Amino acid sequence: MSMSFDMLILRGEPDVTSEDSPEHDARDELARLIDVLHATQQRILDLTEADADVLAQASGSLLRLPVVQAHLRDPAIARRSAEAERDAILDAIPMHAALLGAEGDIRVVNAAWRAGVAETGDDRGCRVGDDYLDFWRWENSCGCADAAEAITAIEAVLDRRRGSFSQDCHIASLSSRVWLRLIVAPLTDDVSGGALVLHIDITDDRLTREGRQEIGEALETLIDRSPLAILVYKNFAPIAANKALADLLGYADERGILAWTDLRVALLRHLTPDTHQRLTVHLTTLAHARPAPARFDFTARKLGGARLDLELRVAAIKWRDQRAFCAMITDVTQQRAADERLQHMQRLDALGQLTGGVAHDFNNLLTVIMGNAEALEAGLVADDPRRSWAELVRVTAQKAAAVTSRLLAFARRRPLEPSVIDVAEVVAGLTSFLDRVIGSRIAICSISTGAPLYIQADVSQFENAILNLCLNSRDAMPNGGSIIIEAADVEIGSAQPSEPADLPPGRYVSITVADTGHGMDRETLSRAVEPFFTTKETENGTGLGLSMVVDFVEQCMGAVSIASEPGKGTNVQLWFPRQKIDVREQCFDADDDVQ
Repeated sequence: MSMSFDMLILRGEPDVTSEDSPEHDARDELARLIDVLHATQQRILDLTEADADVLAQASGSLLRLPVVQAHLRDPAIARRSAEAERDAILDAIPMHAALLGAEGDIRVVNAAWRAGVAETGDDRGCRVGDDYLDFWRWENSCGCADAAEAITAIEAVLDRRRGSFSQDCHIASLSSRVWLRLIVAPLTDDVSGGALVLHIDITDDRLTREGRQEIGEALETLIDRSPLAILVYKNFAPIAANKALADLLGYADERGILAWTDLRVALLRHLTPDTHQRLTVHLTTLAHARPAPARFDFTARKLGGARLDLELRVAAIKWRDQRAFCAMITDVTQQRAADERLQHMQRLDALGQLTGGVAHDFNNLLTVIMGNAEALEAGLVADDPRRSWAELVRVTAQKAAAVTSRLLAFARRRPLEPSVIDVAEVVAGLTSFLDRVIGSRIAICSISTGAPLYIQADVSQFENAILNLCLNSRDAMPNGGSIIIEAADVEIGSAQPSEPADLPPGRYVSITVADTGHGMDRETLSRAVEPFFTTKETENGTGLGLSMVVDFVEQCMGAVSIASEPGKGTNVQLWFPRQKIDVREQCFDADDDVQ
């Protein structure tokens, strides 16, 4: 009978024979022999104290004992079970995973790895059994900038010269842009080698990050090149500023602003306490996402002290994935000044319309007064004391006529008559008249360089301007005081800041009228030259004096500056472009020719 002993014993095939068949008898016999074999094995183990693995027959063949066979089978089963568990774990990983041998050969890959290889259609260095480094050698030949570094790092991990590493790599062998994060980790700590390799597709994240970076760079370029002053801040600490903002506030460059630790504290040097408090409340309101005005108007100072009129707009933005704020500041100083000039001109136009006719009629009345005063003066003998009274009436009427002339000039009904005049000479001629008008309780002193100081102006309007300033000074000193009228030669250079700030470089004649009166506070000073603005009683002032002075000086291409503090008096300074003496002589020569 030819029956396979191996098949019966080792494979454990089911019994498919009948009870009467010879095969069944043989099977029974074999079962009995197996039982004897087990009993024999147990006896041998008892006699040898379980130290026998193999029986040697007389023929020289070896017979393994069943227990020994079981010991050999169990590790194989356990190994196969562990491999199945390993494969299941690898397949559960969503990224591409592979296990390398000590030489870099690919031993196992997961389902994601196989799917990725199938999708790209290029399995070079990616199949089981391939040298994994061949994949990176191919990438290196295709121009991958990260391939050489990856090869060196992988070899170091396999040789146990370094631990785990991670590297972002651009895959150059594919037509589309693909980025993967390569992670390689040693499998064991001994010298047996092997490593775990993970490929994580980071293309979307990379492209998103690159897009954000491009937008961020474009935004930074836009901020840097914008003529608008821009400040980006987070938690009130600046994180970006442009040159326009540095120039606006008087810093050498934007580094001076980026050095701020808290813009609320840093702005103290540029704002008044009241403005600083209002601005801090505004910024805090925006930081807490509460409703706030879209525009905040305020006044600031440059580091050099120049006054700025500013408009602030703040928007919440996302700056490098973090919440921040972008403050946009517009310098409206010139615009506000232009608006004020326009309003000033509109007021003056209204003044002309309202007073032109009145001034004309009043001038006619003054003509009658002056004519009668001259007749009265001519009818009195020289030593008659009443003659001086008649003279005073005539002179005062002439001054009043000059005022009406000025009002008519505002109304554009009478042209200006500029000529080259010596300021020192005109002021000296006014002194005696001012003594009578101002009164004895106020001392008037005029100071000059002694040399002629020539300007080009309408002499009557110039005299009227000085008279207006002196009358204002008189009204500011009800208990008496002093007025100083000083004329000086001043040169303003290009490298020297001028006062007023809008004067171009050159030589000027300045006439200062200073008093020891009660002075003005900041609010009153800011409105002092507005037409119709006055702090006097209605019957004592119209608010036109300083406005008329400023308009006259500006027509002469000059400027006016006013300094005043409560209790310290007021200084009004008139600036006129200085004329050379030869200009005056040429005018006189021309007049002589006409005559």
